[in-house]
Amino acid sequence: MVDDGPPPAHHSHPSAGKVFIGGLASETVESDLKDYFGAYGELTDVVVMRDKMSGKGRGFGFVTFADPKGRRHCPPRHQ
Repeated sequence: MVDDGPPPAHHSHPSAGKVFIGGLASETVESDLKDYFGAYGELTDVVVMRDKMSGKGRGFGFVTFADPKGRRHCPPRHQ
């Protein structure tokens, strides 16, 4: 068996560009997040978490940037 060692440093974890988005209205849909966060970089995945019974948004979701550096361009957290 050949051990090629650790992967090269330029290979990042698949979820390295994943960003948690909280405080969403229950009416928020994936296209809302895609339209907003797509301005900060190419997105590979957009998910709004939904209640299994009602189908309404649970108030949070995730966007994943193709380039993990896209996270840096996101607006800061609201307080």
